Amino acid sequence: MKSDLAPTSPHDSNQISIGVTSLGYLSAQQKWILSTSKNHLKKNSNTKILVISFYTEIGIFKQLTTAQTSKTEAENNVLAMFHNIDFINWNNYLKASQELELISMLKAYDVVLWDLPEIEFIKKWDQVFSVYMSYIRELKILSPRSSDIEQSLYLKNTLSYFREHGIPFDERLTHAANPRSIKE
Repeated sequence: MKSDLAPTSPHDSNQISIGVTSLGYLSAQQKWILSTSKNHLKKNSNTKILVISFYTEIGIFKQLTTAQTSKTEAENNVLAMFHNIDFINWNNYLKASQELELISMLKAYDVVLWDLPEIEFIKKWDQVFSVYMSYIRELKILSPRSSDIEQSLYLKNTLSYFREHGIPFDERLTHAANPRSIKE
């Protein structure tokens, strides 16, 4: 990775950059990210993928990163999985002084998957997140098939925040054994 070269614009024309969040379904969110990574690798086994997550120490991400991280990678805040998927723990980049370091790493990847926390956390850290939001090209939301009023309000609140930051909402994915896409 070339961490000394900052991207010249938030959107490299060839880079895929997707943010994914959920209505409290961390496990489904992690599985979606891994499935999406696998699909990109099937198309091109040389694809370099970066997963940026607060949850590298939980669930399936913990299992993968614990088994694959070398000492050198750990010192550079990169938790590697195999040879072409890297995980970075977002907790290491919440200070304003660290934003440029993370942003400069993006250029080295073909696909960047942003494992976004729930909207309340994002809003709490809005000053930091608003910098990163300009690098996300599209948003996916995982939610249950049946939505109650509280979940509907949460979904509207989430969509409103991302729209304010200019991130297009692509589709809502339902959390189920075989998720199906639902257009907004």
